[in-house]
Amino acid sequence: MTKVSLNFAAFAKLVLLAIVSLYLAWQVNAQVNYGYRWLYHSFNIEQHISEYGPQNRFRLGFGQTTPEQHQSLFNQIVDSVHNHGQGLTEIVYYAQGLPPQTLLTRLEIIHLQDVANLIDKLNNAIVLVLLLLAMALVYLLLQAQKGNCASVKGVFLSFAVTCISLTAAVFIIGPRVVFYQAHAWIFPPENPWFFYYQDSLMSTLMKAPYLFGGIAIQIVVVALLIGVILNKIINMTLLNSSKS
Repeated sequence: MTKVSLNFAAFAKLVLLAIVSLYLAWQVNAQVNYGYRWLYHSFNIEQHISEYGPQNRFRLGFGQTTPEQHQSLFNQIVDSVHNHGQGLTEIVYYAQGLPPQTLLTRLEIIHLQDVANLIDKLNNAIVLVLLLLAMALVYLLLQAQKGNCASVKGVFLSFAVTCISLTAAVFIIGPRVVFYQAHAWIFPPENPWFFYYQDSLMSTLMKAPYLFGGIAIQIVVVALLIGVILNKIINMTLLNSSKS
């Protein structure tokens, strides 16, 4: 029974550590505005805005705006959604020969406020994840001091198979399908979250959903680095405890 409990606690540790690593990687990416400055060029967003900006049904002159403005506007959106949605109504852009115009429509503001609310919930939820991780680590540490250790290879193999299976499922179903379905589950059904480029400068500015794929890759790569480092530190601590 102790071996089963140990292996379960070790597996839970890896799952919870993965969640914490993803959260930390997400926060790191947020600090650099999700890499929009370099992804902007990788995804040819300037050309995308030049094509769809003039087609917008609600705003004028966005196709005349500069890459510097685009990056500033995206950064302002990031700042707002990470600050409870404050400032969304005040984001404006400037086009030659036209007065300043607000970037976001009422429906876009509603959606981004939903995003801000979700971020607040995730910031609260991570506290519970950290508590559960601490409980698993304390249990493993106490068992290690008694000379009881989990099956490291077996637990890691189970974790790896789980991650590979989930990743494969995403690609089999289709990343875009998963992305859209996640939105349908997460956000209030009465609030819109899908916007055509011709109706949304927000979607045009972000070249949604393609930009989010690049951001997701960045977050996963950083999370892997963080997770490997943290797991190494934890395993060394448990190993030293088992020897003492």
